Amino acid sequence: MKTYGMSKAEIGNSIHVTRNPFTGAVEYVVGGSSTSFNSTGVQDAYVFKTDASGNLLWTSLYGATNREVVYELTDSGDRGYVFTGLVNSPWTLARDIYLTKMDLNGKTGSPCQVFVNQKVLKNDVCQTFNMQEVFVEDNLRVETLVKRVQYIEHKCDTSTAATGRMPENINNKATNSSQNIYDFKNNHMKVFNMQGQLILEKKSTSEELTFDQLPNGMYIVHFIKSDGTIVRRKFSK
Repeated sequence: MKTYGMSKAEIGNSIHVTRNPFTGAVEYVVGGSSTSFNSTGVQDAYVFKTDASGNLLWTSLYGATNREVVYELTDSGDRGYVFTGLVNSPWTLARDIYLTKMDLNGKTGSPCQVFVNQKVLKNDVCQTFNMQEVFVEDNLRVETLVKRVQYIEHKCDTSTAATGRMPENINNKATNSSQNIYDFKNNHMKVFNMQGQLILEKKSTSEELTFDQLPNGMYIVHFIKSDGTIVRRKFSK
């Protein structure tokens, strides 16, 4: 693992694997762009060549004062290389296709070329991983942060009739258990089912109230006193 470049930004867009026609050795040719040698900070076409170990053989920039970029590089077919890319230099009115041919040493015979001595750094491998097969059943179960609570169900006592007498303290709050329904003499009464629907409404005149006409189930009863106070009870039938 190595890095190649100068003082500013260099980018590799294309890499070509070739063999030296004289020695048969494997070589790599990389093309891209560099901003290290342009005073305005724009890109120059950038090509360098290494041996099979990544040791630099030469580096060259191609272009003029404006932008040039290498996008694709390959063999030229006659012991050299050719690349194509982008050019936006003084001789173009806008961005044009850039085609450049060079010999094995990167030479073009054009004044729009400069050889540079770039910096090479050898880098240690960033990360290494030793992998091993892991089976789910060999690992501990993940414990959740939820505390488990067991709830006990309390069933209503169906032996209690929906009649009786109200205790003297009528302001006691209703509980979640079933309530006997007692007489509220001369008070308005409303009966609701568990869906909130009003199913019975009357004013009690007797000492005891009966609910024989209601089907079995759970009910909510509102006893409305003369001062507007409402006492709520739940009962089952």
